[in-house]
Amino acid sequence: MNKKLKRLNILLAGAVCAAAIGTGAGLAMKTSDASAETYAPTSVFTKSGATIAASESDAQNLAFTFTKDTDTVSYNRTLAWKWHETAAAAEYLSFRFALDGNFSEFSVTFETASLTATEHGKITNKLVFTPGTSGLSVELFQGDVSKGAETFSSYAVSDDIQVKLGEAADAAAGEFTVSVKAGDTETALGAIGNVGSNYAEYVSGDNGKTPLAFSAKLSEGKTSAECRFKELNKQSFALNGDGKIQDNAAPVLTLNDDEMTLALGETFSLETKAVDVLDKNPKSTITYYQWAPVDTEAKYADLTSGTTRFYDKTYKDGEVEKTVYEQTRNGRTHTEYVSIKYTLTDSTHTKDATEEDKKAAECMLAWYMKQNVYEMELADESASKVLCLVVEEDKTAPEYTGGDVSDPGSYAAKYQQEVADETADMKAGESESFYLPSFEKMFADNSTGYKSLKYTLCYKTPSNTSGSSSSNQSMNSLKLTVSSVGTYRFKLFAADKAGNVMKSKKPGETEAETITTDNIWEHDELPTFTFEIDTLKTIYLESDTASSRSDTGLIDVKYTDISFSVKGTPERSEYGLYFFDLEYFNQKYARYRLAADDLSEITFSLLSSADTIEKAAEAYAEALAVKLDASGTTITADTFLKKDSDGRTVLREIGEYNDQVKDENYPDNRYQWKPSDKSFLPAERGNYIVFGVFTDPLSLAATVAGYKAIDVSDKEDINPGESEWLKNNLVSVILFSIAGVMLILIIVLLFIKPSDETLEDVGAEDATKGKKRTKAKR
Repeated sequence: MNKKLKRLNILLAGAVCAAAIGTGAGLAMKTSDASAETYAPTSVFTKSGATIAASESDAQNLAFTFTKDTDTVSYNRTLAWKWHETAAAAEYLSFRFALDGNFSEFSVTFETASLTATEHGKITNKLVFTPGTSGLSVELFQGDVSKGAETFSSYAVSDDIQVKLGEAADAAAGEFTVSVKAGDTETALGAIGNVGSNYAEYVSGDNGKTPLAFSAKLSEGKTSAECRFKELNKQSFALNGDGKIQDNAAPVLTLNDDEMTLALGETFSLETKAVDVLDKNPKSTITYYQWAPVDTEAKYADLTSGTTRFYDKTYKDGEVEKTVYEQTRNGRTHTEYVSIKYTLTDSTHTKDATEEDKKAAECMLAWYMKQNVYEMELADESASKVLCLVVEEDKTAPEYTGGDVSDPGSYAAKYQQEVADETADMKAGESESFYLPSFEKMFADNSTGYKSLKYTLCYKTPSNTSGSSSSNQSMNSLKLTVSSVGTYRFKLFAADKAGNVMKSKKPGETEAETITTDNIWEHDELPTFTFEIDTLKTIYLESDTASSRSDTGLIDVKYTDISFSVKGTPERSEYGLYFFDLEYFNQKYARYRLAADDLSEITFSLLSSADTIEKAAEAYAEALAVKLDASGTTITADTFLKKDSDGRTVLREIGEYNDQVKDENYPDNRYQWKPSDKSFLPAERGNYIVFGVFTDPLSLAATVAGYKAIDVSDKEDINPGESEWLKNNLVSVILFSIAGVMLILIIVLLFIKPSDETLEDVGAEDATKGKKRTKAKR
C-alpha cells in the first residue's frame, strides 16, 4: 500500500476518533445542565400494606393510602435533623402534609441514634394526631412518655399540617423542640431528648432505624384514608407528568461536633455526613485555605482526609520571612488559621453546573462551630474577610468537672441519684444491661466536644470485685452487664481526639498523674458511682419475629450461629437438632405443600409449655399440623415425628456426636452435632430445626422454649441488589463504545491490505491486454 495513502487513512481514523470523543465530551458537558433528576415515590418510601401513588383527587399530590390499621409507609433515606446553609442560624428538620377526614388516629414516628447507650442503639419519638369535635389534637411521645399535647380548634380537614424541629438556647445535650402548625396556628408541643445525632440514619432490618414512618387507624365505617405528603426539608414532593418527584433541593452537611479546635500537626479528621432528601449517595469534597497576613486571595486546595496536617505557614513580609505560628493574634500565640469548605453534590446538583438551581452546595465548617472561629482579613484592596478556625498545639487533656459526689449540689451527686433512680426496679439476668445516663457535664476539654471524647469505663461487679474495664468507648456505647444480684461500682475517665488522657491529683498531692485502668481506684477524688440489684429476672425470649426464627447455611460448612435472645439468666439450657425432610413431605402430601419459609411461621408462644427438647419438637409439630390441617384428619404431630409405612421420618432427631463409636455404626456422627458448643456440620442440603429449652432459676418448673429453622443449600446465593452503575457512568460507557468501534476501524485500515497497483500500472496492463486482443483477431 502507498505509504502516503496509509498515513492518510490513519489520520482520517484519528479524526473520526477525535470527533467521536468530542461528541462524547459534549455529552458529558451537557449533562451538567441537564434537567433535574427525578425519582419514583416508591424508591423513596417503603410501604407495608399501604399504597403510594398520585392522589385520586389531584394527580400532582403524592398520597399515602391506608386501608388497614397495620399499614405503614416509611422513608428509606438518611434524614437531616440539623444543618447550616449559611453562617446564619441552623436549619432543622421540617415536613408538611395534609389528611383527609377518614382517620381516627394518624401517627408519625421518628427513630434516631441515641446519645447514650440503649438496647438497640436508638431512641424512638412519635407524634399522634387525633381528630375530634373540637378540632385536631396532637400529642408528642418519647417512647411511651408524653412530652406535650395541643388541640388546634381552627383546623379544617385538608388544611396543611407542618412539623418543625428546633433547639432552645438552654437545651440539654441531644434535646430538640417539636412544634406543629395546623391551619394558621403554630404551637410548640414540647422537647424530646437523648437524640445522639444531627441526622437520622436509615438502617434496614428488624433492629434497624427508620428515620420517618407513617401509620394510621381508620374512622369507623371508612375503608381507606389518605395522607398527601407535600414537602420534606425544602424538597417538594409534588409529582410531575410522569408521576415522579423532581429534585429541587441540594444536599446538606451534618455533623455532631460543634465544639472543636484543630490540633497543629495532627491529621485532620472529622465525622461528617452529606445528606440528601432524594439521592441515596450524595458526595462531599473537602478543600481548605491556610491563612497568611499577606494573602490577597483565599485559594482552596484539596484536603484529603487521613493525610493532611497543618503546620507552620511561612510567608514573606517584604523581604523578611515569617511564620503565622510566631505571631500573636486575637490574643493567641502559636496558632494557624484554616478555612475548610465542603462542596456537596448529588445527581442534579453538580460542580460544573452553570444554572443556579443545579449548582453544587457549598458550606464552611466554621458555620457549625461554637468557638474558635475568627474572621481573618485578606490583604486585598477591599480587605475582604474569610471565616477561619484556629489551629494550635493540643497538649491539654480533658478535665473532670463533676465535683464531689458527697456534695448535694454537685453534678456528680445528681448523676449518682439518676443512676440510683434508673436501677431501682432493675433485675439481674444473663442478657440484662444497665445503660449509663448522659454525663455531658462530667468532663471538659479544650479541643473535643463531649460527644467525640473517648471514655474508659472501669467497674466492679458482685462476681468480680478486683475490677474490669472497657476502653476507648463512645458515650452511646457505655453499658454494664447486670447478670447477678449484688453491688455494682463504676468510675470513668476520658481522652480527647489528640490522644491526651485525663490527669488527676490525689488528695494531699501536688502532682497530677495520668489516669489508667490500674490506678483509677486509688483516686478517691474521682467519684465512684454505685447501685444495688437484689432480684433476678424471670427469663423470657425477647425476640419472636420470623427473621429471628430462621437462618440459612451451606452444606459441609460448620454452622455455629445457634443463639436465642434469652433475657434473664437460665438455670439450665438444653439444645436439640432435627432434620426436616421437606422434599419428602411435599412428595407424599402434595395437597399440603410446605415451603422453607413456612417452617419459621410457628411462634415461640406455641412452644411455651415444653420443658424438654422432645416436648418442644412435639409442640412444634402439633402447631405446624394445625396450621396445615386444622381438622386433624390427615396431618397430625405424628405425621412429622413418627416413622411412616416407608420407614421415613419427616422431622427426624439427629443424635449428638459420639467419638466413642465408629462413624459407620453411627450415621448421625456425620452431622457432628455438639450441643455443648452449639454447632453442627450440615451433611446434606435441606432444612434443619434447632430447638432450645431454658429453665428459669426462680422456678425450676418454669421454662421457655424456642427454635431456629435453618435452610441449608449447596451454594451461596448472592443478591447483587439494585445497581446504579450504568446511570452514573453513562458517558464513560458511550465513549468506551465509540473508542472500541474506532479501534476496529483502525485495525481494518492497517491490516486489510488493498492492491499495490498504481493508476499507471492499471493503464499499462490495459494497453497490454489491448495488444493481445488485436493479435488474436488477426
